[in-house]
Amino acid sequence: MSWSDTGERFNRLAPCNTRGQWYYDNHWNAWDWECRWNSANRNYQLWVWYL
Repeated sequence: MSWSDTGERFNRLAPCNTRGQWYYDNHWNAWDWECRWNSANRNYQLWVWYL
């Protein structure tokens, strides 16, 4: 069980959360997701918590 960087990046928060919901709905072991703001790259990074 740990956070995993999906490698997906987004310019806005809403599409990041939409994609996070997709991981949650389509991967049995995806427990949660976070869209983490990266101030250096100025984008949101999608992280998924896998069981």
